[in-house]
Amino acid sequence: MSVCQYIVVAICLGIGSIGLQAQSISKGEPLPVEIQQWLEETENLSSRNLDSAFLIADQALQAAYLLDHKTATATCLDKIATLAVKGGQYNIALDYYAQGLQLWDSLGNKVAAAKLLSDRGYAYLLQQNYPKAIADYTQAITLREELGDTEGLITSYFDFVDFYTNRFDFPLAANYLTICDSLLQLYPSTKQQAHFFARKGKLAFYQRNYQDAIDQYNQSIHLFNTIGLSDNQGPILIMLGVVYVYMGDDWVNKNPTKAQNFYYRALEIHSDNLKTHIDHGKRQGIIDVSLNLGGVYRRLGRYQQGLDTLRKAAQLAEAINSPGDVAIAYRIMSDIFQKMKNVDSVMHYRKLYEAQNDKSVREKSEKAIRFAEVYYQTQKKEKENAQMRQEAQIQGLRFRTTVISSILLGILLIGFIYYFYNRTRTQRKLMEQQTKINGQIVIDLIKEQTIENLNSRLEGQEQERERIARDLHDRLGGTLAAVKWSLEGLERKLPESATKSYTKTQTLLDRAWNETRRLSHDMMALPLQNLGLEASLHELCEMLNTNGELTITYSNQLNEPLKLSEKVERHLYRIIQELLQNVIKHAKASQVSLTLSKEETTLKVALEDNGKGFAHAPNEIKGMGLKNVDARTQQLGGTFSINSQVGKGTKVKLEVPV
Repeated sequence: MSVCQYIVVAICLGIGSIGLQAQSISKGEPLPVEIQQWLEETENLSSRNLDSAFLIADQALQAAYLLDHKTATATCLDKIATLAVKGGQYNIALDYYAQGLQLWDSLGNKVAAAKLLSDRGYAYLLQQNYPKAIADYTQAITLREELGDTEGLITSYFDFVDFYTNRFDFPLAANYLTICDSLLQLYPSTKQQAHFFARKGKLAFYQRNYQDAIDQYNQSIHLFNTIGLSDNQGPILIMLGVVYVYMGDDWVNKNPTKAQNFYYRALEIHSDNLKTHIDHGKRQGIIDVSLNLGGVYRRLGRYQQGLDTLRKAAQLAEAINSPGDVAIAYRIMSDIFQKMKNVDSVMHYRKLYEAQNDKSVREKSEKAIRFAEVYYQTQKKEKENAQMRQEAQIQGLRFRTTVISSILLGILLIGFIYYFYNRTRTQRKLMEQQTKINGQIVIDLIKEQTIENLNSRLEGQEQERERIARDLHDRLGGTLAAVKWSLEGLERKLPESATKSYTKTQTLLDRAWNETRRLSHDMMALPLQNLGLEASLHELCEMLNTNGELTITYSNQLNEPLKLSEKVERHLYRIIQELLQNVIKHAKASQVSLTLSKEETTLKVALEDNGKGFAHAPNEIKGMGLKNVDARTQQLGGTFSINSQVGKGTKVKLEVPV
């Protein structure tokens, strides 16, 4: 897939959401100030660090639960669902949407309910559950018709335009555009008119009516500039440049000069758009436009300019931790070097592309696990909060019953007041003691349940790792092997002119097979099965030492080999693997020491780095990685401590009974 095609996919999704930002939907009680601030912080973080945004939104949700503030709770549920959609966690998003819709319905807020239905329809669309997407879009239209919300109705019909355009059902998309046009004639809105032209441009582009697409996009850009919403025109400018690239591609063989003219027009548009993004500091916009520019420079034969532009895009993408964009930049650079007939550079950037592509896949997998973790904790906290509220109501009822009973008894038996006074006081003390005993029992049960849940979750993670590894090895690996065997059978039948392509294909298949085996072995922690814990840790450190930026010193001070169960070895290996990964990702260290020792029946693990350190309060554990380390340590019956200061590195100690 070319860079233009990547951008087309991204922009077609992006244009569908231009101007459809969340409106003020809290018609009832206002949001508490602190929750409002958290949600604003979440909005600012969502484009830069989705994990942090998700955790802050969850913090706001827990506060809303404790305050029993329904409007705040529903707003937070909407926000978390939106973040889950951005992270590709559609099932989790749909669960949050369902909870939010139930609350908005109970509050009678149809405006908010219609907005949520539109958002949930988009989530179903991304999940390719088209019947449910259409059902939600239709229900949103019904609510907006009841409210007489014309602007909202146009937005809902835009949803259908995007739906049918992206499914290449152009007649239906055109019909819904006609409906939108009729509504805009009755209720003029310059902003919605700009969105209308943008969608007409997209439909024309999909139908290869390039000149019509250019005219529609130019009208949309003009209207956004007229009403002072020039920020909204960035994605449209990208699409406009893409249209000119496709027009050039159509004329490459028929009229190379005309093709070059179109490429130069695309170059002009993208260059102006890049300057606008740079002026406003929009890093993702800079990356998107730069990738487009690199592709145009490649078509024009201006290879050095293309390489310079793509290198800057890759550096910026690495800075914001976007391995998918880095991978695209490296792939286009590899194509440019192929045009330049620089074989070594082609292979070099092809390897970098594959590494970044693998990193993108891994990060998506890790992100899915983190989203699931937060979702599990949120549901657990809500159950605990509900139980606490119920217990408080029961205690209040008991207290009121006791007071009323005491008053009645005092009136009826006034002659025996002293006797009953002493008796009541004694009963109250006994009740308080019993309450304390019951409370401690509940706390102990919660702790036991928490440990059981942690054990189940960690065991589930290991089983899922092994399942994925087996699927990689048995299914994908078997398929690759079959393809390789089939290709080998074709070698004798191929003409000599195809030998080079055949050899290259075989090389790529071998690389895919080796990568599949490496990933499956890593996820199943095969070194543990073959070598044992001490040797596996040595191999892990040697592997991480290969990048040259970090030196890991492994010191095994055990007097004799450890004799541990497979489960204990697996947990210890995963704990140390997670700690080393944290150092690589966050510490910016150049030296790390890992020491394994034993004192009587206690295994001791010490890990120390010379990195930047961080402010750390006693007994404070932040981040999903460290929480997993703490959970595994608890399961082993051990202790885990962190000592870190800003600028003075970090020391981690782990003690486990063996």
